Amino acid sequence: MLPCPVCERPRRLCFPAISHVTLESGTRVSMKQLRIGDRVQTLGPNGETVISEVIVFLHKETETEAEFYKLETSRGNVVILSPQHLIFRKENSASPISAVFATEVKLGNLLYISNGSAATYEAVTRISIVKEIGVYAPLTTQGTLLVDGVLVSCYATWPTHDAAHFAMAPLRAAYAITGAWKRLASWMGWTFWDSLQHDDGISWYALALMALTNVFI
Repeated sequence: MLPCPVCERPRRLCFPAISHVTLESGTRVSMKQLRIGDRVQTLGPNGETVISEVIVFLHKETETEAEFYKLETSRGNVVILSPQHLIFRKENSASPISAVFATEVKLGNLLYISNGSAATYEAVTRISIVKEIGVYAPLTTQGTLLVDGVLVSCYATWPTHDAAHFAMAPLRAAYAITGAWKRLASWMGWTFWDSLQHDDGISWYALALMALTNVFI
């Protein structure tokens, strides 16, 4: 079993700067280039491409070096993520798909992949630990996104994707209200301060949830 040195630093639950997402236009951008308001590709329940908006970075540290799990598949897809980040996988071809921590992924497990056409499953053929610069945790309205073509959850630490997505409902609602206020402020010529934007660090909402997670989970 691989050691998990990052589990001792549970705050860093993200993707490195070199990871890529695909915008609605089909353009690939790195996590470092990604911005709040960008519309990115993810997968729907039937494997169809769905567009989802980035509403906030739950965590962002642009200059931090951290250790990540690197998962490689049989057809050359590579995804890099924190050990306690949730990723969608099937244990085998007959099992249902579920979101599990990266540490739970084993050789031979199947990851959900989309390379711009039909979604498919690819077997994990190599698992390693790497050091990379930057930690980024974008949250989308869908709660999922494709990172380097692999379907992942936006969430970490929580034991299930659905529970985490439910817990983030107030943040999604706040983003919708903020968007409405932005449009009104623009129409009225007012200056609008966006409290969802933040510099490096962990968002206030994520910090509050992490505290609750430590107590109850």
